[in-house]
Amino acid sequence: MLIDRLPVEAQLLLAAVREPEWRVDEVRRLASGPVDWVVVRALATQERLLTVVWPRLQQAGVTIPEEHARAFRLQASVTEFQLSFTESVLGEVAAVARELSIDLLLLKGAALALTVYGAFRDRPMGDIDVLARPHDATRLWNRLREDGWALEYAGGADFYRSHHHLPPLVRGGGVGVVLEIHRAILPPRGPFDTTGDLTWADLPVLAVDGSAVRVLSPEAQLLHLAIHFAWSHALGRGLARTVRDVSAVIARTPPDWTRLLERSRDSRSATSAYWTLRMAQRLGGAEVPSDVLDALAPPRSKWMLDWLERSYVEIALFRSCPSQRLPRWLWTLGMDPRGSGHGDHRPWESDADFRYDVTGDDVETTPTGLADRIRRIPAGLGYLRRTVAGRLGGPHAEPE
Repeated sequence: MLIDRLPVEAQLLLAAVREPEWRVDEVRRLASGPVDWVVVRALATQERLLTVVWPRLQQAGVTIPEEHARAFRLQASVTEFQLSFTESVLGEVAAVARELSIDLLLLKGAALALTVYGAFRDRPMGDIDVLARPHDATRLWNRLREDGWALEYAGGADFYRSHHHLPPLVRGGGVGVVLEIHRAILPPRGPFDTTGDLTWADLPVLAVDGSAVRVLSPEAQLLHLAIHFAWSHALGRGLARTVRDVSAVIARTPPDWTRLLERSRDSRSATSAYWTLRMAQRLGGAEVPSDVLDALAPPRSKWMLDWLERSYVEIALFRSCPSQRLPRWLWTLGMDPRGSGHGDHRPWESDADFRYDVTGDDVETTPTGLADRIRRIPAGLGYLRRTVAGRLGGPHAEPE
């Protein structure tokens, strides 16, 4: 099994955050052996799952050396405070939208916290994402600026002029909460057509502090998660968090798989859905029908699909690929952008535009001279050797 190829620290993380029921006996078994708790905490922090992992380790009665337990407690308490403040800020934003008669749609973490997990603590997030009709998005953004919300970045006027959300805003009050007000679900330069998911009158409604907000259907929510992970993050970030979210959505708000297949074909997101659902099934136990995966799969051999999956897990969890070009080649091989009707645009081009126009960073931060490439060859070969052999976990997974 894929999960058995992972280091014990990664297995422990995935067992602790598994949905809809986490594996307490598995957590106890894994924690009873040698565990590098620094690595567990680093993975939980990287995946923004610390406030989920720490309480469950305590519930399982796991004994952790005091210096590591102290670090877990401190980080978890800080994150819980931030999430509590984030929830109250969402209520403020929803109230302003109601005052302006603006329909608001929750996206990503905020939507999942309320529809799937039932609490912000159980779905940590880095910011709040909401969507409004384009004109209303501008009205809401302007009102919040008048109310004292600050810009997250000083630059980026050109970038955000055509972006799918307006310049991010930061709410003060001691803990900076970032708000992204979307005017479209996905970036306009991407290849996906998700307009069929935004018939406002048909969207489910729920209440946030007495204000009505809308959320996506389970099928649209799964596809949005898939596109965000597989395209926006190029299968390289947020793996454990996405596996958990997808598993939770499927278990608690079961999708119509026929409709999901239709929407994935119509929106050109089949390969995004394939890799996301496949890894959710194999790493998180998500109940995804095999015929659904077969229908979504890119035209690759079973051996290649298995190897690509191991490569994506290695990149996303352990960030161990020594090359900038190799992950892009692997992504292209598995996502089949030309066969999927994606055109010539690739997700890393948007990242480059953001770094250049918004943050002022150089587009290429990794040296790419001939000498540097030659020096990276042994590390690149080691990476390929490990993933082909199925030894996951970074360079330390190499045999002695």
